Amino acid sequence: MALNEKAYKKIIQGVFAGTFLGTLSVYIMTQLFHFNQETMASLIPRSVTLPVALTVSDGLGGTTAFTVFFVLFSGLFSVMLGPRLLKWLGIQSKAAKVLAMGTSAQMLGASRSLLCLWGEEEGAMGCIAMTSSAIILSLFIPILLLLL
Repeated sequence: MALNEKAYKKIIQGVFAGTFLGTLSVYIMTQLFHFNQETMASLIPRSVTLPVALTVSDGLGGTTAFTVFFVLFSGLFSVMLGPRLLKWLGIQSKAAKVLAMGTSAQMLGASRSLLCLWGEEEGAMGCIAMTSSAIILSLFIPILLLLL
């Protein structure tokens, strides 16, 4: 799987879209269900790796216990249902599957992709997706603070 410039752009766009839409969906659902500010701040970073999620949540005014629960639940849920959902949606590309797993299921998704599902290169791409989504979400914080 050679990583040329076209593939690089697709990876960044996919991870950016996944991170942004995940954050936006949390914001919309918390508004729809009238969750308080603290719960919303704990839910927003649920799809990034735990150390980054704790920092983001703290910066937004979230609770550590809620953030840990939401991150772990999101990761486990994504690992259990992610591959089936991707198959059901008809996604054939290993790269797309791994990027989705790394973006949504953090290290659990990246390691499952490496060990159980698709292979070494794909596992490395899952780690790239996980790290990129953490960086992107960290860059969203100033914008999120303005919205909240």
